[in-house]
This record gives sequence, C-alpha cells and structure tokens, in this order.
Amino acid sequence: MLGDVGLKVEIAMMDQPTFIRRRLGRADEAGHMSLGRWACACQDADGMIYPMFRTGSAFSKYANPAFDREVDAARATIETAQRIVHYRRALALLNEDVASVPLYQDFAIYGARRELVWQTTPAESLTIMEMDWRP
Repeated sequence: MLGDVGLKVEIAMMDQPTFIRRRLGRADEAGHMSLGRWACACQDADGMIYPMFRTGSAFSKYANPAFDREVDAARATIETAQRIVHYRRALALLNEDVASVPLYQDFAIYGARRELVWQTTPAESLTIMEMDWRP
C-alpha cells in the first residue's frame, strides 16, 4: 500500500511502551512515520489538534507560532462560531506546512459474544460501565 504512493519504507514493529517512549522523545528518535491508534472521546477538535501539533505538547514534533496562536485562541472561548474560525485557520496552517500526511483511516473492529449488550460510540469509546451481560 505505501509503495503504491511512492514510499519506500522499512517497517519496524515494537511494543507499546517503546513506541510511546520514542514518540515522546526527541524528534530525531521518533521516526519519520508512525501508526498508532488515537481517539478522542471528548468529541472536540482540540482533543486531536492540541496534543498532536501544538508546540511543546508531548507528542508534537511540529512548531509554528501562528498555529499555536490560533489553537490557543480557540481554547480560550466557548463560542462555537469563534472556535470554528480559529480551528479552520489552524488547520489551514497545518495543510500549508504539510505537517502531517494521513495515508488512511484505521477502523476499530470489535468482536463480542451474544450475551454482551453494548454498542460502540462515534468516538470509538470502549466504556465497560456501559456494558451489560445477559446470559
């Protein structure tokens, strides 16, 4: 699949603690590409944009003061229209800088027994408190 878009890669698999340590470490140790599952149950743009791209965030390897100003302004208000304006500008900067190149959407796949009464949420949350068991 990656070869289809012209990328020659060497895939290295690792355990989750090693992956997290590398992603949280120096940019030159993080690797040029990574695949990890990331979901935000908060249902807000900030739940993804801030941790992945805001300068100084533990997971961010990107820095742009203009982007930071837009994200900070969006976080500083609860007015929906204002937040949309700021996030739209922030996303335009990410696009202009090519800060990330998503290659595909990873879907969560669930399997369960008939006795489990549960339905996934749009945020892909897996909350045990919302489950029931009917033998």
